[in-house]
Amino acid sequence: MEKKRIAFVTDTTGYIPEELKAHPDVYVVPIVVISDGKEYEDGVDLTSDQLYDIIRNNKEVPKTSQPSVGTF
Repeated sequence: MEKKRIAFVTDTTGYIPEELKAHPDVYVVPIVVISDGKEYEDGVDLTSDQLYDIIRNNKEVPKTSQPSVGTF
């Protein structure tokens, strides 16, 4: 019988521990945050602190979008 691999895929809203993120069978895909017409990838080019600053300082709450199929 052929041994099959299993992978776990989540997006950045899962907030899993760093130890688990480092596991070779776990993949974390960043969600997209949209604010003032700009798109950011959560955890890639937008930190939590930056997101909170946007929420505090902008009149409009940022929107989110699921990762594209191609990103997965």
